[in-house]
Amino acid sequence: MIKYNHTNPKLHHNGVEKFAWMFLGIMSVLFLYPMFIAVMVSVSSEESIRMNGFQMIPDSFSLEAYKLLIVHYGNSIARALLLTIGTGILQPILSIILTMCMAYPLSQPDFKGRDFWRKFLVVTMLFSGGIVPSYILRTRYLHLQNNILIYLIPGVGAWGVFLFRTFFVNIDKSMVESAKIDGASNFQVLWKIMLPLTKPLVAMNFFNGFLGRWNDINTCLYYIRDRKLYTVQYLLQEMLRSADETKALIEAGLSPGMDTIQIPVESTRYALAVIGALPVFLLFPFIQKYYAKGIMIGSTKG
Repeated sequence: MIKYNHTNPKLHHNGVEKFAWMFLGIMSVLFLYPMFIAVMVSVSSEESIRMNGFQMIPDSFSLEAYKLLIVHYGNSIARALLLTIGTGILQPILSIILTMCMAYPLSQPDFKGRDFWRKFLVVTMLFSGGIVPSYILRTRYLHLQNNILIYLIPGVGAWGVFLFRTFFVNIDKSMVESAKIDGASNFQVLWKIMLPLTKPLVAMNFFNGFLGRWNDINTCLYYIRDRKLYTVQYLLQEMLRSADETKALIEAGLSPGMDTIQIPVESTRYALAVIGALPVFLLFPFIQKYYAKGIMIGSTKG
């Protein structure tokens, strides 16, 4: 005799949904806890940190670290932030434009040499020249050492090209054909039809590019010696390397008569970390919905 399960599927769905929200809440707390501690340490007095260590709610609040950074290193940090944000916006835009311009021809069946260029891109995914040839090319032949243009070189990755190509292939062919019948060129089809339909994918790639440029330290490490061209992460890394180095950097901008014992070294280190992470935290909520759509597009198309 067949027994029927009379369990309400709606209740089962609600249970799964509650578990998902609980899991999301727990993971959010775990991931945000270190950042919260960093913020709390940055607004703690040096005496409180020395006596009680890191606390969720410090005994004594102090903004001395931020005041010190603004007064003595405000210009350097502001210049590094402006440079990093500016290049972090321009470089991903250039990369996306080049990626789309390469992906669109590969999605068209009448493009001659399409198979060759697809194989060529696959080879670039498997093999790379490495750091040394790149360094020689950029310094000896392109003369980009201590040059702001080193931050603006667009990167075209094979994975991004194939991602855009796969999406272009799945766009309704009748839209493209009708546009061409009306006299639209390939560039007009790309910018007026393809680009609006790929906004989530563009937003995802832009945010990834901005995040990569924001966290990039190697470019500055290899090619930049001029402090005026330091990115914010490299500047912060230099100031966060050790407590002694941080104290030395701060002492270099202080008047000789100031008592360096009062310098809030530990809270200054975490204030620098908060400054370095804050712009990304401010940007992500505005782009998160497009980022999620871009991930869905990349995972379902093709």
